[in-house]
Amino acid sequence: MIRAILVASSPILRSGLREFLRQAEDITVTGELSSLEDLPRFATEVDVIVIASASVPRFDLGRFFPTEEVLPAVLILSNDPADLAALIRLPARAWGVLPQDADAPEITAAVRSLGEGLI
Repeated sequence: MIRAILVASSPILRSGLREFLRQAEDITVTGELSSLEDLPRFATEVDVIVIASASVPRFDLGRFFPTEEVLPAVLILSNDPADLAALIRLPARAWGVLPQDADAPEITAAVRSLGEGLI
């Protein structure tokens, strides 16, 4: 089972992403956050972090995970090319990026792929 945490400032966006992922039998949403600042309480319950943001925060995920072996994968939903550069610098097990208008099958496939360690 792939454990995903959703990060989006909009409750409606989080709700939509949750519904997309709920349809997949092998993915479970273990948390929903409005900001990555709330991540520490979920740090041990995540395989993939899905970040849907107009601007990806320049954020150090490594400070929430004790070793590199437990780092999650990160999926960013963004239309800003600058976010790709920020994503590449994130300490993550794997990473991916999709446009903000990606549909349910694309997001689900990306979460599955990242959960398996693919980029």
